[in-house]
Amino acid sequence: MDEETVKRLELEIEELNRVEGDPEDLDTVDGFIQFIRKQLSKISGKFGKKSPDASATDTPLKSSSGKDFKEIKTAFISSETKHEGAGGYDNSDVYDFNHTDRGLALIINNEDFSGSKNFGPRPGSSYDATALYQTFRNLGFKVLVKTNLTARQMLEVLKLVKDDYDHANADCFVCSILTHGDEVISKDASERMGLRVRQDLLFGTDGAAVPTRHVVELFSDKYCPGLQGKPRLFFLQACRGSKYDHGSDILVSRSALTTWDMSEKISDKTDKGSSSCVDQPDNRTTKRQISSSSVDPPEYDQRLIDSTDAKPYAAAQDRSLPNLSISEVFQSKTDVFKSELHWAPLRDVPVCPTPLYKDCLVMYATPPGHFAWRRKNGAWFVQSLCEVLKSPNIGQVSLLKALVQTSRQVAFKYQSENPSRLDMHQKKEIPVIESMLVKDVFFIKKKK
Repeated sequence: MDEETVKRLELEIEELNRVEGDPEDLDTVDGFIQFIRKQLSKISGKFGKKSPDASATDTPLKSSSGKDFKEIKTAFISSETKHEGAGGYDNSDVYDFNHTDRGLALIINNEDFSGSKNFGPRPGSSYDATALYQTFRNLGFKVLVKTNLTARQMLEVLKLVKDDYDHANADCFVCSILTHGDEVISKDASERMGLRVRQDLLFGTDGAAVPTRHVVELFSDKYCPGLQGKPRLFFLQACRGSKYDHGSDILVSRSALTTWDMSEKISDKTDKGSSSCVDQPDNRTTKRQISSSSVDPPEYDQRLIDSTDAKPYAAAQDRSLPNLSISEVFQSKTDVFKSELHWAPLRDVPVCPTPLYKDCLVMYATPPGHFAWRRKNGAWFVQSLCEVLKSPNIGQVSLLKALVQTSRQVAFKYQSENPSRLDMHQKKEIPVIESMLVKDVFFIKKKK
């Protein structure tokens, strides 16, 4: 996507977000809530407000109440309601996408972190937000894009979308959050066991954090009954720690390269003939002209500099635990369980409870504990996701297959290029799909 298209879509989003009447006082919680409600009403049109007989009761919004975020356990139960098959597929294996409305796609894009002293800006994120807007709009969604929200505002928007949109008449729900992220490891409630629990965090522009599990939990059957039996899809572009994926060397036969264009094959070599093509696999996706920065060598193309969605000082922290390699374990004559090897008891290994519920899918840009990479023309994960979902035949491809294609594209076509920071140079990334969907998802076109 070129810069002209990005600007055009940004103007389109700005017009979509403009509401009539006196501007609300956005500095107050009540004013912010009223403003978002007006935006939701405008975007969703006749389907925006809940019908009186909607399955979800319209309860008053309780700002930051603990009730919304208490820990719950949801049983995995299959959907009992069977609908007419869609698109010629077995109706028992495919979610019903024959509702009046496709549904709402919420995009939260945090790019300006000037209000936080611990985070820097996220240049290039506007490319991701506009690409997602265009992609989901083409799939038939009503799209709400919110930019540069504090943690409190993020929660308010999520709760308003949960409560005020008529999900009962929709096929599904999509939420995409583009922001800085990290992980936190804390002790479990069971102090006797000494268990440590790992959680993912999503940061607002004020530097305050929202646990990822709260975001997903808000749209579970318990808190959003209008989405019962319907897919809820979450796409998260944020760091989940400070580890690097160094990749691995693989042997590829020449014939195997026919699957991918030769100019796009995975390579750690530079294009010696042009400084603007240092990372050959990414040449096709970097068209924006960006001036050189004094921080990096002037001869290096700034379009190919990769950055991460983590705290600026996170890269300098090595929080990985020492471990034995497989060869050391099997070749050593020493009892690997003896204390002289300084082995850690099981309780010292953090557990990672997945924040997932029935009919939910969460796709992360990166595995737990790792960086998520982004360039000045967009993030690897988001740009790949949009490219796959924009396929003209996407209605005939199951969502899970499309997401696997997305993961493959990120893994094989991207590699970080940051020669001024060798610790961040030539690193890889692989998205993670966590799913409790009980059927397939097909984005079949709506009949006009």
